[in-house]
Amino acid sequence: IELDSNAIWCLANPGKSKHRTDIAENGAQKAEIVESSVAQLVSALCLQKELPTFIETMVRTTWRSVMFLVGLNQGTTSIEWTEAKHTISMLTAAVSNNLAINQIDRKDIYKQLKQGFALVQITATEQNEFMTALENQFETQTESLETCILIPEESSTKSPIKSPEASISPTGEEIIDKEDLDEITKLLGNEESDTSDAKKGLEELQTDIDQLQDQAQVEYLVNGCYEECILNRTPSSPELFNINNKAGFSLNRTRLGLAIALQNGELRIPGYKLSSHSKQITLLPTSITRH
Repeated sequence: IELDSNAIWCLANPGKSKHRTDIAENGAQKAEIVESSVAQLVSALCLQKELPTFIETMVRTTWRSVMFLVGLNQGTTSIEWTEAKHTISMLTAAVSNNLAINQIDRKDIYKQLKQGFALVQITATEQNEFMTALENQFETQTESLETCILIPEESSTKSPIKSPEASISPTGEEIIDKEDLDEITKLLGNEESDTSDAKKGLEELQTDIDQLQDQAQVEYLVNGCYEECILNRTPSSPELFNINNKAGFSLNRTRLGLAIALQNGELRIPGYKLSSHSKQITLLPTSITRH
């Protein structure tokens, strides 16, 4: 009869065999819980529209492994988990909503991504390829937002646009009345309504954050519980905020970072409710303790 290593260990340590089995069972149960939380997070992130293929692939493979290891080693309510989730939430939200990313956010995203890649031992070549593609993506977004088409003022007087009651179709054979035109416009608009609402939501949230007074009282998710904290603007950088409390907790977030934290449920402002455009995205583990 051949015995595996576990069986041999149990025979040599009869008093400890049950303890070792319990540890193995608890480890398997923990891994299952962590994997469930990771799967929920990945699914929610990848539901966002207009997410480039190279980013979606990274989320489904590399960052899935990052979140699993962090959750297994530190727990799904740890600060490490929150930071890893916040990084990937920032990245996917900014890209899917075509938002301009400032240098502070870029540097933070790059730093956190590199730490995650190192954790799961991604090769330097793969890291460089992804970072180059991501940098190009950010540059393209910034350029597209800075570029606009100006229409000369005189064009409005020379070629006034009327609201036609009817219009000839491209074939020249059918008449499209105003109701048809309105219906077509409505259908075309629905294709981008979800994306535009999400973008508008993040922009509104950033505007709301700008209205907060210095030393604003907020609640932030710390190790699975909402803790009372103070939100301060950083004097040297208007885009950067600090969240801290008397227990020694402290972290920095940008305007966009705070907007995403509000949307994800990491940050709560007493008396503040999300607007219809800023609907909350469920990215939190189900085991969160709410105070």
